[in-house]
Amino acid sequence: MATLDPDTRATIDAVAAEWVQSKKMFSAFEVSLAAKEQGVQLRHRDLKDYVHEAVSKAAEGHQYSRTLMDVGAPTQAWVYHPIADSPYAYVPLARGGSEPRSKKKPVKLRAPRELRAGSALPGSNEDGVFGAGPDGSLRVPAELCAKAGITPGIGLVVESPLGGEGLVVRRASLMELADPSVSVEPGGALVLPMSVLAKASLDRLQGYSVEAKGEALSVTALDD
Repeated sequence: MATLDPDTRATIDAVAAEWVQSKKMFSAFEVSLAAKEQGVQLRHRDLKDYVHEAVSKAAEGHQYSRTLMDVGAPTQAWVYHPIADSPYAYVPLARGGSEPRSKKKPVKLRAPRELRAGSALPGSNEDGVFGAGPDGSLRVPAELCAKAGITPGIGLVVESPLGGEGLVVRRASLMELADPSVSVEPGGALVLPMSVLAKASLDRLQGYSVEAKGEALSVTALDD
């Protein structure tokens, strides 16, 4: 974590406290922008770790949580929100080329976790951490799928390991029937619908850990 001066930390603390008190939905990036409007000169990449720490501290006792989701940026972001509210009602900053949100009613999170001071810094897509979409489906990017040999046009099998946690997605053998409910997009991304995630009690969670293990993808609940 970058070392920030006391004035910068105080500015971030004040923004986080104000937004939590007003029950606002927001991302860490927006906190950084607000701090910069108040004179902070550093970039978001230098501020983000402390922003997450400050929000966790401000949120304690206020029934707040965070969910990893698409916000119209190249990578997903953690959206902070009151536990009682659906994070998918969040309206992200206007970004060129972002797709409009679906008008379908989004899924409701199953058991959102309350944020507390000292909560671990959240992971990112670069760490193999991903969030589901408003319809509850999980999209695994092509780069990660390719590491496990999962590519367009192949049949897939989804398994829940005996005595284990999560799901394993692998290529179907010649003697196995492929699961028609999972598919690989032409661009190489894997889509796991909510109905598949539910078979391992992984539906409607705030984040997932996805890892390529040999010729398979392992999907587990994010321990956040």
